[in-house]
Amino acid sequence: MSKWLSYSSILVFLCFVCTGAWTEERDIVKFGKDVVVKEGTTLNNVVVIGGHITLNGSVKESAVAVGGSIALGPKAVIGKDIVSVGGIIERASGSKIVGKIVEVDVPGMASNHKNWYGWLWGLGIFSLVTFIGFIALALMIIALFSRQISEISLLVESSPRESFLYGVLGIILIMPLTLMLIISIIGIFLVPLELLLIVAVFVTGYIAVAALIGKKVLVTFNMKSRAIIWEALLGLIILWLVGLVPVFGWFVKALAWIFGFGGIIELFLRRRKRNPA
Repeated sequence: MSKWLSYSSILVFLCFVCTGAWTEERDIVKFGKDVVVKEGTTLNNVVVIGGHITLNGSVKESAVAVGGSIALGPKAVIGKDIVSVGGIIERASGSKIVGKIVEVDVPGMASNHKNWYGWLWGLGIFSLVTFIGFIALALMIIALFSRQISEISLLVESSPRESFLYGVLGIILIMPLTLMLIISIIGIFLVPLELLLIVAVFVTGYIAVAALIGKKVLVTFNMKSRAIIWEALLGLIILWLVGLVPVFGWFVKALAWIFGFGGIIELFLRRRKRNPA
């Protein structure tokens, strides 16, 4: 599940210049627009968020459409994988795909892509303002607790199943614990502290998962791993952009919160086991 999370986030990372289109030599990334690759054209990667891909040429690496479909002409060639989230993949006779074919069905996503990316921009403006504030907070937390965040990130990477289960269990226990504090006479004064602690744990865990995603992206693109502050910054940008995609993005971000929360709980329990009171 952690592998699926990081893989999905890596795909959406390619849209981090979310103003219209970003093109480098032999790479195309577009946001909210359709892409047509003509016959005789060769590209490395093609990624579209909120649009469709019509491919008649060659793609050396992967073709990805989030919120749209992919149509392959008879002379289309995909060197690796082809992925459609919320759409379908149509292949003409003669087209060639070397890697995997992945279709993730999200009901209503592809048919309404011209509508949802319109209000997505409005949501994006509000999200950008809050995201900038969150980045400032995250950088401060990383500066103070970089070692702990690295430990959490490694735990989520090495034992994703345990982190997920701890995260789910921890979320389930939040309400009973709060009710117990409210019922007790002294404990009711600790409720604000409990809520503050829960928020701090969630935020720290989320940053740790972001750092893991950032590291996975660098490894995927054969780039040298940077300091954790840069990995986390990259991961936070990816998760923010993923969150702009309806349903799919919200699901991925929810997984990030759960894994991060569970990673901190797992780290706490392991330390308690090593150093019992």
